[in-house]
Amino acid sequence: MCRIRDVVLFVVIMSMLSSSLCLAEVVPAKTVTDLQRLKEMTEKIPSETVLDLPGQDLRDMNLDAPQQLNLKGSNFKGSNFSGTADKKKIIRNVDFSDCDLTGTDFSHTEIISCKFTRAKMNKATCEGAKIKYTGFSESTLKNANFNRTDQESVNFDRADARCSSWVGATLFRVGFARTDERGMIKDGLKETDCSHEHAVKEGFFETYTCPCGDALAQRKAIIEG
Repeated sequence: MCRIRDVVLFVVIMSMLSSSLCLAEVVPAKTVTDLQRLKEMTEKIPSETVLDLPGQDLRDMNLDAPQQLNLKGSNFKGSNFSGTADKKKIIRNVDFSDCDLTGTDFSHTEIISCKFTRAKMNKATCEGAKIKYTGFSESTLKNANFNRTDQESVNFDRADARCSSWVGATLFRVGFARTDERGMIKDGLKETDCSHEHAVKEGFFETYTCPCGDALAQRKAIIEG
């Protein structure tokens, strides 16, 4: 009888231990998964994200970042970030430094506290955009379109803005220190408290013929339109 009782007791104990081991395996696994999910939900924006997205339609992409979104060195050549005249797309706290934004569409956007340092923006369009507290220092803006933009506290220090178009734009406290402004189209441009430091000294206001007549053709199309 004692032997039978011991066997039964052993089976019961083993069953209990087996249950405990199963729980020990299952609970931590679930806990780890939940922690991972929680981390993903609360994780901060990555410190640097380099993307290769040329020619993409990014109009529905939310770029109203609560903190700085670092996209340095990314390729958005020919991509579309535009909004509409009735509903401007907000682009806030985004760092586009060193990005390829050639031919990119930023028309009818509201660009706030962004960086375009050394960005390639030749033939990019920002027509109808509202731009505030943003820097384009050392960027290349040849044949870029800033027509009818509303700009405040924007910096174009050392930018290459040759043959870019600023028809009907309104600028307040915009800096063009050492900016190459040769060939810029400025019909109807309104400036208040803007700086063109060293422009005359460096010869950036000299007569300049834009290659292939691009700027003249652009001016004619704008005026006639």
